[in-house]
Amino acid sequence: MTRKLLALIAVAITSWTGVAAANGRFPFANHLVVDPSDDKHLVVRTTYGIVQSFDAGASWKWLCEQSVGYGGAFDPAIAVTGTGRGLVGLFDGLTTTTDRGCTYVLAKDAVVTKQFMIDFVVQPTTPTRALALTSTGSADGFHVVVAESNDGGGTWAQLGVDLPKDFNSETLEIAASRPDRIYLSGVFGEPRQGVIEKTDDGGKTWERLAFDLKGGLAPYLAAVDPKDPDVVYVRLDGNATEGQGDSLWVSRDGAKTWAQLGQAKADMLGFALSPDGSKIAFGGPSDGIWLTSTVTPSPTKVSSVGARCLTWSAAGLYACGNEYPDGFTVGLSKDEGKTFQALNHLAVLSPLQCASTTTTGELCGKEWPKVQATIGVDDDAGVTTDAGPAPTPAADSDNHGCTCTHGAKNTAIPTGLALASALLALTRKRKKLREDSRQH
Repeated sequence: MTRKLLALIAVAITSWTGVAAANGRFPFANHLVVDPSDDKHLVVRTTYGIVQSFDAGASWKWLCEQSVGYGGAFDPAIAVTGTGRGLVGLFDGLTTTTDRGCTYVLAKDAVVTKQFMIDFVVQPTTPTRALALTSTGSADGFHVVVAESNDGGGTWAQLGVDLPKDFNSETLEIAASRPDRIYLSGVFGEPRQGVIEKTDDGGKTWERLAFDLKGGLAPYLAAVDPKDPDVVYVRLDGNATEGQGDSLWVSRDGAKTWAQLGQAKADMLGFALSPDGSKIAFGGPSDGIWLTSTVTPSPTKVSSVGARCLTWSAAGLYACGNEYPDGFTVGLSKDEGKTFQALNHLAVLSPLQCASTTTTGELCGKEWPKVQATIGVDDDAGVTTDAGPAPTPAADSDNHGCTCTHGAKNTAIPTGLALASALLALTRKRKKLREDSRQH
């Protein structure tokens, strides 16, 4: 190895540790939600804070984790309700914003106070209704309840009864066509056993249904068919230490029996059901993006984008990508995942402007220079906000299916991060980057 290459690696390590100084993780986006009250409002959870667009991806604003109330290697559950209120789940409660991120306030309702809030679901047909799931450990087991809001997240009350204390919950979903049908997924017992808890009466009673882990770690609910409450999708978290990748399963009889739809080499971080329920997109960093019909399943690889999240809305299929191989941090496909328009790049970002009296205005200013340096944002970033498409050659294997363009001032990959990526490839490290929570 030449002295020059060693020097470049040293620079890479120095720059990459700047990222580690923030929360120890490489900068990725890993979850995206669309505001049901305004489809131009996109909220993205990243490893360096929460990023939002208010103009369908033309420009992006950042706010720090400290303003929301979390930090470190923690990926909180996020959602936006039909009133535009943003929800974030914390270790010790539920925090909300009504001014799109300038101010976060902890909910005071007893059902969510000092509880570990692990998942949200907003009812598609009535988006002012939202459910939240707790899984708080105690001396005699787990405190698992479903909390319900019917005013867009303003107030919360317990829905139905507590779940059994042996149940360690993971995710929840609601059947849009039968709002009293709710599914929870999780594990119980030693040795660990998978389970789906189901209610048809809004949580008054729960039915426990076994889910075979097949050597894996836990089931994560992915979606319920919008028209058929008995059709439910689950991602099974594989046991990575045993070389087992994640897999995708479907039940067509209300979680009683299951059939496998797909198998990943490693993490399946992305799953999205089309709005009409007719198609599924799924994939991950090691597998690219796969597409299949839900009626006659036959998964086909449509893109090499290493999806860290997938969200399907009327606008198209959104994906969280890896900036350097994929060409974007957030992209949008209008052809079911075959090609992607770059909406967000790491270097095209500016801070959310808020009054100094708000939590974001007070706390995020001192954090921005660190984020700015580690992801390569220009001093005047935000002036050039065009992250949309430009005339480019058709997608091929070299661009991972991305028909994208960088802003004129942001064509260069941030040097330190690019070199860090090269260093990772050079040393061929096998340790994979696992996200702390699944997206669904």
